[in-house]
Amino acid sequence: MSGYYLAPALEVLRDEINRRWPGRDRGSDGWIGDAAHQAGRSDHNPNDRGSVDAIDVDKDGVDVSAVIAAVERHPSAHYWIYQRQIADRDDGWRRRPYTGSNPHDHHLHVSIRQSKEAEQDRRPWGLLEDEMSTKAENEIHQVYVGLFNGGSSMGRSVDPDGAGAAKGSNSIVAKLDYLLSRLDGVAAGVTTLAGRDWTDEPAIVAGVLAGLGPDRLAQALTAAGLTPEAIAAAVPPDMARQVVDELTARLAS
Repeated sequence: MSGYYLAPALEVLRDEINRRWPGRDRGSDGWIGDAAHQAGRSDHNPNDRGSVDAIDVDKDGVDVSAVIAAVERHPSAHYWIYQRQIADRDDGWRRRPYTGSNPHDHHLHVSIRQSKEAEQDRRPWGLLEDEMSTKAENEIHQVYVGLFNGGSSMGRSVDPDGAGAAKGSNSIVAKLDYLLSRLDGVAAGVTTLAGRDWTDEPAIVAGVLAGLGPDRLAQALTAAGLTPEAIAAAVPPDMARQVVDELTARLAS
């Protein structure tokens, strides 16, 4: 006996089983018929096309119920045998007692239809879809948590409204609120500067400081990592006195 091969449809099934349960036991696996199978009729024997249309899958380390469910969904499947039960597509997958000499209590037997179309059907059996779906659902959940609740991987926390009622958080929503409040301050500063002499540096400084307000300015500077020393170093020498005068006036008011 030569020139035989496992039906491609069953190769796909076997590959999905191996990928989903890589550490499974394979001691009772099989596909090509031994001498006992060859002595009679069996899907483990090659047909006229040389195709072997059955596999056995060891039950240990595998969710047999998941494999059976996948088999019953696939259009190539014909019947399965397991734990003294048999079910086939032509009978609506109704489970019946199996009285053959091999109870199939160590492995699941799967046979496909004896047709070239069924043998060559390489469509997935769906054993990897549940795994992908679970992963996708978990990722979606993590995005939801990060969006509204934050978490250890979401970076530093922000206080959206300063001394207001909102609590500090590192959620995406909190950070967006924080960003919008900072933009509100910038917008207020721009509005204050509108119509002024743009060459009047003291007026520009005063306008920006007035628009941000002490609390927001302090929060913005702290968030940017600017120390008093860094701020002082950034002020041009010819403007330093003007800034000092403005800050002194604000503190005195």
